[in-house]
This record gives sequence, structure tokens and C-alpha cells, in this order.
Amino acid sequence: MDIGPGAVCFWRLAAPGLGLLLNHSREFAAHDLLIPSDHVIYLPVDAEDLPLVDKSVDIVVSRNNLDHVSVPAVVVREVYRVLRPGGFFILIVHLEPEASITEPHAFSADDIRLLMRQFSTVNEAIYHGGRTEAADTLAGLYQKPE
Repeated sequence: MDIGPGAVCFWRLAAPGLGLLLNHSREFAAHDLLIPSDHVIYLPVDAEDLPLVDKSVDIVVSRNNLDHVSVPAVVVREVYRVLRPGGFFILIVHLEPEASITEPHAFSADDIRLLMRQFSTVNEAIYHGGRTEAADTLAGLYQKPE
């Protein structure tokens, strides 16, 4: 499952998967901006209320969208709920010193680690670069315990 992939779902070129487009999917579709795929379903839902059965997803990918959602902690809780035991959460998020109009949440690495405390950290990398010159980006691979 790819949360908030924009017009290009991560799973578009991979094995069957599910792409969840947040809020803007109707706008993307209205302007013919969704890339069609035989094995991706775009759902116009909020990540805070995923319409999926508990423990039904193997892998969740979230690329630079956790700072855009309404309540990041609820999104992480929903990801945890839908992931099967042993499932993986791939998270990429900007670490910014200040929030902005388009990114209403500013995170530090410690903030992300606190949000991810229910998961086991498989690996994390922090590298320089993001929305601003002061930003870093955290890329993490987390696993739901068995």
C-alpha cells in the first residue's frame, strides 16, 4: 500500500498492490493526472481512516506525506493496524525546523522515533536535504513485531 503517492503510485510497476491517494485523488483524476495501472486501486481517502481490514497489508510506503496529514500519530496508528505481523513500513519524511502552510507538521528525528515506537527499527538513514536549506530527510524501514 502506498499512502499519498500523488499521480505516481510506487506499486504501479510492481506486483499487485494498493495505492491510496489522499484528498487530491479526485482533483488528479479530473485533470487526467492519474497513471493507469491494471493492478493499482486509487482510493480517495484520508490516511487517518483507512478503509482496510486489520492485519491485511504486507508493506506500507509513505513518501514525504506524513508532514502533510492532519494528525500524523493517527496515520501511524492506522498503518500499524492494517499491517500484518512482520509487515514493513517504509517511511520517508522531511525533518524541518519549522512547519509551513503546505507542511503543517515539523518533525525532528526524535519526533519520528517517538511516533514509530510500536515498530521495530530495521534501519534508518538521515541525509541532508528537504524543503528548505535547514532540512534533513529521514528514510526508515520499520517492522511490525510478529
